[in-house]
Amino acid sequence: MARVLPVVAPPPAPPPPAVGLELLGGFALHLDGREVQPTIAARRLLALLAVEPGGLTRARAAAVLWPALDQARAGAALRTALHRLPGDRSHLLQGTPERLRLAPHVSVDLAGRRAVAARVLNLALPMPAEDLGRAAACDFGADLLPDWEEHWLAPHQERWRQQRLHTLETLSARLAEAGWAGAAVDAALVAVHADSLRESAHETLVAAYLAAGNQIAARAYRASYRELLRRELDARN
Repeated sequence: MARVLPVVAPPPAPPPPAVGLELLGGFALHLDGREVQPTIAARRLLALLAVEPGGLTRARAAAVLWPALDQARAGAALRTALHRLPGDRSHLLQGTPERLRLAPHVSVDLAGRRAVAARVLNLALPMPAEDLGRAAACDFGADLLPDWEEHWLAPHQERWRQQRLHTLETLSARLAEAGWAGAAVDAALVAVHADSLRESAHETLVAAYLAAGNQIAARAYRASYRELLRRELDARN
């Protein structure tokens, strides 16, 4: 009688490394906590896929990143960028013969901040203290790749800039309403620092001062802002 050998299951595949992609304030890529330095072309590709979470066709990605090249040369440049990605490409990208996107386990700081921003801006839902604390701890002071000058990136930079400013103003108002006066002032100050001529940011800061009971500070600040605005308007005339 033939002996039946036990079926041995193959060992489980090792989990993918933790991948963190940072775009706010500057570019950084971390694999399992270790920062790596991709080539410039690889950085541009990763950044493009990060701001286009639905992914792009390979042809579209090549045309966006290398608009001055013809289709064949742009495609070759894309293949070179893919080849020079650090580590195992599957840890960074999820690709098909026609389409590229970031791998689902890649953590992108921009996506995380946008999720928090959406929660803050949804005024139809109340924010419990835990959510308020999490939002107040987020850094909404950083621009999207501020040192990069790319035509394809500019609309994404402006979209994030407006989103974070609206978020800071709304967050300040929510914090003041919840009695977190100091945090409300901090959020408003970040908004003012981001755009010193944004009237709604200055009014948000005045409201935060008033919520904190600092009426004199609120009046003094409003007067100083009006003087700043007057000088700016005079300089433009």
